[in-house]
Amino acid sequence: MSVPRSSHLPTRLLHLLLINALHGGFVCTLFLIASCAPSREALVYPLKDSTVVSADRELRLRVPEGWFVPVDGDAASGLLFWLVKEDYLATMGLEEIRADETVRKNLSAERLEALGQLSFSLKKSRDTSASILRGPDVFRLNKKNFCSYEYSLDKGARTVRTVVFSTSKKIYELTAFPSPRKTPSVMQPVFDAQQAILQTIEW
Repeated sequence: MSVPRSSHLPTRLLHLLLINALHGGFVCTLFLIASCAPSREALVYPLKDSTVVSADRELRLRVPEGWFVPVDGDAASGLLFWLVKEDYLATMGLEEIRADETVRKNLSAERLEALGQLSFSLKKSRDTSASILRGPDVFRLNKKNFCSYEYSLDKGARTVRTVVFSTSKKIYELTAFPSPRKTPSVMQPVFDAQQAILQTIEW
């Protein structure tokens, strides 16, 4: 099963990408698509009583019904936590976008869209077939700010959703990633589970 890989570029490159994004220098019209789309609202989704703590001990969240935490941590190397859907048709993983304090200070709530652009640029650098479908969209849940975007892989065969956010200490992204045999038309319940996690996440 495919697992999201760690987002890590040299700090100087991250800084340059962010500055370009903040000043409109991102040479990529992909981000103009659906930039004014309505943000996702809070929703009701069943959650288990169990709580997951991220590997860096900074975040706490509840596990959605129909998902589990794998025992085999080796398969999720580089992730701060990893969830697998019980039918094995999707995974979710949390990873850190590593950046120095200067970069983090530029990521205020008003500039989360730039953070989404930066996150997608990292995805694009790993897989040039990635194509933006929606966003970045900034939204707010439980007094916390997030930015989401959706993109396709394998010529539109798979749809992935990433949500990026920043705490006072770190920058994170939570990605819902379908297996190769998952079709875009049935990814909405997976995205709903992802949104439910964001409603309960604490730092």
